[in-house]
Amino acid sequence: MNRLCATFLEGASVILEFGGSVRLLTNPRFKEKSKTDDSLIDRLSRLTGLVITAFEPGQADLSAPWSKTVLEAPVVVPRGFVWQAELAGFSTCHELAAGESVGLGPIRLTATPAAPADGRFSAIIEAFGFTVFFAGETLFEPLLGAVPKSFPKIDLAFLPVGGPAFSSSSRPKTLMSAQEAAGLCAVLRPRTAIPILWEADPTSPAAFITAAKIFAPATKIKILKYGESVCL
Repeated sequence: MNRLCATFLEGASVILEFGGSVRLLTNPRFKEKSKTDDSLIDRLSRLTGLVITAFEPGQADLSAPWSKTVLEAPVVVPRGFVWQAELAGFSTCHELAAGESVGLGPIRLTATPAAPADGRFSAIIEAFGFTVFFAGETLFEPLLGAVPKSFPKIDLAFLPVGGPAFSSSSRPKTLMSAQEAAGLCAVLRPRTAIPILWEADPTSPAAFITAAKIFAPATKIKILKYGESVCL
């Protein structure tokens, strides 16, 4: 029986497992302080692919001991950032802009809009009959309102909720707030939604639940801590 399972690591880093053997890693943090344990390292060594929806300064820092185990897997990055992926050591790189798709074995990944649009995208990930929306690191983007026209049945959505805490006078806002994420949840209508990028404001997942009860009451909200999983 095919299942979709998701394991939360940190930030926007998630392991998606389709059918128990097809694995996709999202937005990994390769730095030494990144959390892993032996069981996760084993799964990271058998990836079908990776997707990095936005590059941050230092994203290509491969100081984490486990990071080199993923370099043989193909990686999908925003258009114009293949050079960063190659610099990091990836040998098979694909670049996408919103509206473009690529196949990674049985996985089909379609880039969808994000904001700011330069150097980032959100993504629809399809495999084994499941559809996942991964917002990555984005503001609320009205163009995402068109996603349900092409993908009317979304099983699982990952939405950033810690926007205000990530912004400052020196760092402009690049993430949704909990309330904006709930608004997007109402547009996408996923069966289940999981907040990501909440560590800077540990109260934001609870705020997301409160707002989602108002704007998207049919969506089940699941909060995952490091290493926790959910299966559909």
